[in-house]
Amino acid sequence: MSHVTSPTLEIKDLSRLLPAFEIEHLIAEGASCAVFKARQPALDRDVAVKILPRELAADASKRSAFQAEAKAMACLSHLSLIRVYDSDEVDGMPYMIMEYVPGKSLFRSSKGKAIDPGQAVCITIEICRGIAHSHAKGIIHGDIHPANILLNAECEPKIGSFGTGAADAKADVRAIVNMLRGLLTGESESQTSAIPDLRLAAICDDAEMRCEDATILADQLERWLSSGSSRLLTAASPKPYARPRPASPIAKPAGMPKRTASPVWDLVKSCAVIAFLLCTIHILWGVYQTKQATVARMQKEEDAKPKVIRIMRVAQDENTRNPLIAGNME
Repeated sequence: MSHVTSPTLEIKDLSRLLPAFEIEHLIAEGASCAVFKARQPALDRDVAVKILPRELAADASKRSAFQAEAKAMACLSHLSLIRVYDSDEVDGMPYMIMEYVPGKSLFRSSKGKAIDPGQAVCITIEICRGIAHSHAKGIIHGDIHPANILLNAECEPKIGSFGTGAADAKADVRAIVNMLRGLLTGESESQTSAIPDLRLAAICDDAEMRCEDATILADQLERWLSSGSSRLLTAASPKPYARPRPASPIAKPAGMPKRTASPVWDLVKSCAVIAFLLCTIHILWGVYQTKQATVARMQKEEDAKPKVIRIMRVAQDENTRNPLIAGNME
């Protein structure tokens, strides 16, 4: 986390400046702002107060970027986007009152490990839907990466920290694809490990090449989910060898004399039984070897896949200092 060099705002000072809110504790501070957890008694809700300290507000470019972000986010209303309830300035410091999201960032939740493909795709679909809503309003995020996305208690994504820079919609889609690659492989976008699932890899390659709108990418990922590709397929086990049933003995006509057994005939029968047993053993051994080879191949393929984790539900704990996004403060 990149800390500001200016003195941190005191809770008592902020409480005095914003009497409508009960400031509880500092969530995080970064190079562009500070974020506090607060309570708004009048509406009986928790909120996050994002403020630009006076030392930073003196920088015209930082003040302008902060105000642009507040205006952009206030125009949006989507479940996957962190809402801005209000924005103003107090004592020379711009601030915004935001939706409070208990939980950790996607960056901290994934911990640099590969995420279960089904869960990674579900999270990405919701991110796509939120960004598509933003694009429909003419607003570009410009800074999409796991540190700027929170996961609530249900592991649902909440996007914050709109960069609103010179980027375009294609850049946002490309950033989402890079993020999905990282979730599937556990590596950063600068690394080149292949995505294990070929269909998912093809979807990412296609979206990255064409950079069409986020809705198209979301639709493709939903089709991948509905096709059952997220479930591991097990190779069919070879069918067990079925030993042929012996033919029913032919009843001899009544009165037909019995044939006297001879040593030669006994030898022929014994050789036939031995040959049948050897043939059976050979076939069963072949079936066993085939099955062992299949198991070994499946194990080798499984060992070659990256180990994946599943992000678990987060218990809501108001005393936990959750890393609410405050302008790339990871």
